Amino acid sequence: MQNFNQVKRFQEQAFKAAPVRSQVVFTNLDARAKGRAYEHENTIKLEEDLFIAHGITPGMPFVTRKEIYAILIQDAYHGSRMVGDARMPADERYENDNLYISQVVTFDLG
Repeated sequence: MQNFNQVKRFQEQAFKAAPVRSQVVFTNLDARAKGRAYEHENTIKLEEDLFIAHGITPGMPFVTRKEIYAILIQDAYHGSRMVGDARMPADERYENDNLYISQVVTFDLG
């Protein structure tokens, strides 16, 4: 668990340093999420806590981290794929043990 926490801290630092328009991948390590549609969610960072995520929010592509986490949890437990079905507070322990930013990619658009 110590190594996982170190990875999470490193990825958080990379995320905070990443400019707007960076790709941010959120991942659920829960075994129930393995191979499901939302084991990973690819997003684009618009602000510190605002992302664009295609296909998970009907008619509204902008989501917060809490909404992304709720979708990842809901999919792992119930197979739901819509944010309207997943607006619930994520359990803090579940978040700490399973949810994290697995990848941050910055693009040089200069």
